[in-house]
Amino acid sequence: MRAFTLDSFDSRPGLREDLPTPEVGPGQLLVRVRASSVNPVDAFIAGGVLKGMVEHEFPVVLGRDYAGVVEQAGLAVTGYAVGDEVFGFLPHAGPEVHDGTWAELILVSQDRSVARRPASADPAAAGAAPLAAITALAAYDALDLGKGATVLVVGASGGVGSFAVQLAAAAGATVLAPGCPKTTTTCAASGPPRSSTATATSPPRCVSATPTGSTPWPTSPPGRRTC
Repeated sequence: MRAFTLDSFDSRPGLREDLPTPEVGPGQLLVRVRASSVNPVDAFIAGGVLKGMVEHEFPVVLGRDYAGVVEQAGLAVTGYAVGDEVFGFLPHAGPEVHDGTWAELILVSQDRSVARRPASADPAAAGAAPLAAITALAAYDALDLGKGATVLVVGASGGVGSFAVQLAAAAGATVLAPGCPKTTTTCAASGPPRSSTATATSPPRCVSATPTGSTPWPTSPPGRRTC
């Protein structure tokens, strides 16, 4: 089986083609991965940043998110069958750093880290959503936003930020989303927008994806770049 691995703290990550196919246990699903993503934690693991913080079992397969198809279902699995389209993520440590999703085949538990892929979400989108969306949801829950609240989402065009904008807007909050003209479309697509653009000769302006009727984020001070 092919997988992208880190074989030691002294080596660079690379593609291996000699890993054994995972053996399915009770309550587990063998998933053929169709899409995945790159998250900051992948760079941390590949760079050995977590060395000394948590045990590593080499070879470490990189990758956290996935979207794929169930290839085999273990005994006692209920609710999933061969051929089902699923998506989810694997925690970076369970409890050691070892399993990842940058592989042809992965094992996931039916009780956690897996869900049916909505028909409206293509594999590429589903394979990039879980970790960023869960991070945004954790921040949203901590803020306890509601109608009438105002929230500033820095990095609104990124993975976590794009989900945060949608969650906050759905809760009825006014969302201020600073960004450059090139990210205006991305930010605006996350909610009912009011936006403005900068000319080629003017400094970049912050723009906002806010509920209709609210005031756009003000122009940046002269000489200050916001992107």
